[in-house]
This record gives sequence, structure tokens and C-alpha cells, in this order.
Amino acid sequence: MNKIMQVCIYLSIVVMLANWSGEESSIDGRKKHAVNFYGVLTTHNGDVRQVENIAIANLIKQITFYEKPSASAPQESGDSSEENKYALSIDPREGIVTKLDLSQINSISVPHPDIIWSHQKKKGQRKVEYIEVVVTSGDTQKTEHHYLMDLGRKITCDQVNTTAEVTVPFTSLKTLTIEGYKNRDSKSV
Repeated sequence: MNKIMQVCIYLSIVVMLANWSGEESSIDGRKKHAVNFYGVLTTHNGDVRQVENIAIANLIKQITFYEKPSASAPQESGDSSEENKYALSIDPREGIVTKLDLSQINSISVPHPDIIWSHQKKKGQRKVEYIEVVVTSGDTQKTEHHYLMDLGRKITCDQVNTTAEVTVPFTSLKTLTIEGYKNRDSKSV
């Protein structure tokens, strides 16, 4: 079997599995996690919402964050739309990867929603894009860490006191503050 055929089969399997494991829904909307994280979501447009059932890419545990490089040069381009894009020479997925649970996080903010970081292994391959996020830990010291987050990931949550399910791309997020969490059948933590 030639290389192209193997790649096509592999990609077909990956797409099929990704769709199979996607969000489940019912008449009540997407499937809710056993733990309900709640807090306040603020967008760069000034929209402030009380939210619950918070998840990132449908995850509440082991959410992947990549180490942010200390410096990187902007891409060489005469196009003004490219001026806020930064080329990464090393794939962040091959560097330090941090996995966090929402229970460990006090807040997540996006300081520069207009700056996109990207990495492309070889010419012709798809660029993977990232955005910088600042995660403030839930410990007493409220330590801040700067990470890169895959730009394709989104925050999903429910707006409190409505039936609205909200999907927020990280480019729109100013701050998400986790105020607490509770099991579906118990009190707040």
C-alpha cells in the first residue's frame, strides 16, 4: 500500500473517531458533565454573563495548555492582515504540555485577542494556530501562567436564568472567572 493511501485511511479513521466522540445532545441540549462549574464570562465586546456548565472543548479535566515561548519574531509579510501573526519555529505540541482541571483554575483571560501564533511543519501542510491565554491558579497565591491554547478550542457553557447554550471562541474571551462548582445532586464547593 502506498504512502498516500495509508495517509488517507489514517485521516478517515481520525475524522470518524473525532465525530463519534463529539458532543452528545438530547432534547435538553448538549450532555452535561457530572460536575457543574459556574462563574462569570466577559467578552472583549463588554458582554458580561453569569454562566454555568462551563467546559473547554467539552472538557472539565485534563485540558491541554502549551508552553508560550518567551519571544518570537513576527512573520515576514507585506500584507497588513498578517501583522499580528507570529510564526513559531518549534511546534508547541512538542514542548512542555500542561494539563489542568477547571477545579485548579481561578480564571482564564486572553490579553491579546488579535495576536495569533502559528506553526507549520513543512510548506504545504496545514498551519496550526494558537492564542495566548493567561491562567490564574485557584491556589491561595493566585499564580499567573502564560500559555498557548489551540485556536480551534472553544468554551461552552449555559447562560444562567435562560435556556441559552453559549459557545465562545478564545478570540472573543476577555475573562472567564470560575467562582465554584457543584455536583449535579449536591451543594456548591
